[in-house]
Amino acid sequence: MKKIIIIFAFMIYLTNSVTSTPYQINTIDLTNITNLSVTRYDATPSGIFFNSSGTAMYILGGTNGKVYQYNLSIAWNINSSTEKTTNFTQVLYEATPSSIRFNSSGTAMYILGNTNDKIYQYNLTTPWQISSASTSQTNFSIGNFEGSARGLAFSLNGSFMFIIGTNKIYQYNLSIAWQ
Repeated sequence: MKKIIIIFAFMIYLTNSVTSTPYQINTIDLTNITNLSVTRYDATPSGIFFNSSGTAMYILGGTNGKVYQYNLSIAWNINSSTEKTTNFTQVLYEATPSSIRFNSSGTAMYILGNTNDKIYQYNLTTPWQISSASTSQTNFSIGNFEGSARGLAFSLNGSFMFIIGTNKIYQYNLSIAWQ
C-alpha cells in the first residue's frame, strides 16, 4: 500500500487509499483522507520526514524551531501515532527552519535554515532517536548561492545534496557521503 503525505500550515493529511500504480498521484482517492493536528506544538510546521521503516515521523516546527518525534504503531499511518514522544530544540542556531532530512542510517539529522542560510547537521548516538542528538552541530553556508532556501534533499547514497531556492535548484557533490 502506498500512502501520500501532504503538509499544510496546520494539519498533516494522509490518504489511506491504495493507488493502482505506486507513486501515481493522479490515482489518489480524495474522499479517504485523515489528519493529525500538530498545532498544539507548533502553529506553522515547515517540514516532515519519516524514518526508513515508517515507524517514526518527525515534524519540524517553523514557529518555535523544534523537531518533534512521533512514534507510529502501524508503519506510515499517522492515525497510529502516539503522543509526541520527544522534541529537539535547535532554535539557538536557526530562527526559521524550512526543511528536515536524515541520513539513510538515521545517525545524522539535517535542518535547512532560512535566517542564516545554512544547513545544520546534528549527529544522533542512537539511530532515529532525536533525544540522542548532539547539541553541537556542523554547518554549511549556502548564503553565497541562495538567500531563500526552501527545500533540502539527498540522493539515496548521500553522495549528492540538493537545495531548492527562490527559482533555482542547486546540486552539491559530496566527496564523503552525508558529510
